[in-house]
Amino acid sequence: TTPRGLQQKCLFDIMFFLARRGRENLREQTKNSFTIAVDSQNRRYVYQAVDELDKNHRENDDPFDSVTDGRMYEKPGPLCPVKSFELYLSKLHPELEFLWQRPKDNPSENDSWYCKVPLGKTTIGNFMKELSRTANLSQNYTNHSIRTTAVTVDHCNFEARHI
Repeated sequence: TTPRGLQQKCLFDIMFFLARRGRENLREQTKNSFTIAVDSQNRRYVYQAVDELDKNHRENDDPFDSVTDGRMYEKPGPLCPVKSFELYLSKLHPELEFLWQRPKDNPSENDSWYCKVPLGKTTIGNFMKELSRTANLSQNYTNHSIRTTAVTVDHCNFEARHI
């Protein structure tokens, strides 16, 4: 219900469901980095539309070995990750292509919820540390903690070589 809360949920969902690596490449993501599609069973999902280089995937790799295979499926209820992602995209500043934008403190309902300024690398890098502190969790988690949890759940449609 708030710009910061929506952004935190979407960032967590993307990192969890798509098994993202820590802070790697998050700062460079744009509104076009992810796409919503429908599978053969008519289920909606978000997937990473733009392949990117990371620690384990370099430009000389097999072109069919892509990190874009993961899917974040729609789920029933108010915390659906696909619906949250759609809402987040609709509230972003229209003149800035970066996906992760600085939240406004008090946006009006008809206005964008985010400033025409991207989040910095440090802010994105400390995402889980800040969330751990704000939510008063039992310990300070890291962005990579999300990935370690995600790969143990095995729900992301990833092949073992991508993990």
